[in-house]
Amino acid sequence: MPLQAPADLAGVARPHDPSRTGDWSSLALVYAFVHALETHGRVLDIGSGDGWPALPLAPYLQQVVGIDASPRRTDVANENLRRFGYDHVQFRTARGEKLPFRDRHFDGVVSGTAIEQAESREAVLAEAFRVLRPGGRFVATFENVAAERWPSTGSTASADLVWESDALSVDEHGDLVYRYAVVSPQTLCETEYRVVFTGKSLSTSLPSLGIPFNRPSGPDAPLAALHEIDGEDPKVSGKRGIDVLDKLLALPSLRSIAAQVCTVRHFSVKTITQALFDAGFREISVHGRVSRAVAPVVEDLASRGVLSELSDQFHPICASLAKQWPWTDARDDRAPFVVARRPADRSKDKRSPRIPLGRGSSRRPESGPKPSLASAQDATKEDEDHQDGTPDL
Repeated sequence: MPLQAPADLAGVARPHDPSRTGDWSSLALVYAFVHALETHGRVLDIGSGDGWPALPLAPYLQQVVGIDASPRRTDVANENLRRFGYDHVQFRTARGEKLPFRDRHFDGVVSGTAIEQAESREAVLAEAFRVLRPGGRFVATFENVAAERWPSTGSTASADLVWESDALSVDEHGDLVYRYAVVSPQTLCETEYRVVFTGKSLSTSLPSLGIPFNRPSGPDAPLAALHEIDGEDPKVSGKRGIDVLDKLLALPSLRSIAAQVCTVRHFSVKTITQALFDAGFREISVHGRVSRAVAPVVEDLASRGVLSELSDQFHPICASLAKQWPWTDARDDRAPFVVARRPADRSKDKRSPRIPLGRGSSRRPESGPKPSLASAQDATKEDEDHQDGTPDL
């Protein structure tokens, strides 16, 4: 079954491993989620995909529920769950716009670059607010296309430019999938076109199209081969995608059998702050991922041969580094870290939202021991408000 996440993703496909340099920054991000949540109780993951961040968070929480609108993603997540053997985690197929849970049911809500993928991101945030207990926190990452970097210059994308990308792959049925996407930092919109072809000897019959051919990785492989386009027309003509499709359609060995188009409205730091405020959240702040700050430190330790000596302190070190998340800068992060709270008071603060960017925040993180299941049991609070007809988990 095709994967959405990388096949070797730490915490989802396998446990975190201190012998792998990248796993230190990955685990630090997991601990940042735990620390920002301020709870070890019952947590909902909206748009869990193949199981991130629900599965890597599981050891530190009393109960985790992941929902995804795709039955295929739910099946993959449950396969990954069986590999870990957790009995306090479950994955369900459900839409974020209509969560099948009673009001105030969860102590925390998380999401990993998924809210913007929904048909109505505003409705998802409203539902996240509804099922979160008063005082509970919403913690998520989101794609920041304005921070994308151009392959030719390495500079951050400017508002008057757009970029396109494409890839070929073979799906689980042996059919060829061509994916073409266009992203505009000006409009914060990403449009992806997918065309499926059937035919024989796909790998040998394809001409040199100048794009990656990822045969073993499935139709959900990341798009590659970025191409800059003249930004005079931010809508883009789509000439590259048309040229490739013309070549594919001209092959007598291929026949198109399906086509799909999807448009995603991405957030910026400003728009996600406003959207959370409109949904009722307060104490909203946007930060860079702590993993980006941890990575160069870990790489330096590895280059000096010191990292292996610290492997027995893998979890305590990552947990300590994760507490730096309030001071990380979001402005050039491609997947910023956003934290918001449902007010404990039923009356909503009417003040306009401010947009803290991590660095310079005056609010220090709370200190405390490493998360444990025992402390989770003490921290869990049961709701007294129920919606008739909605079953408990």
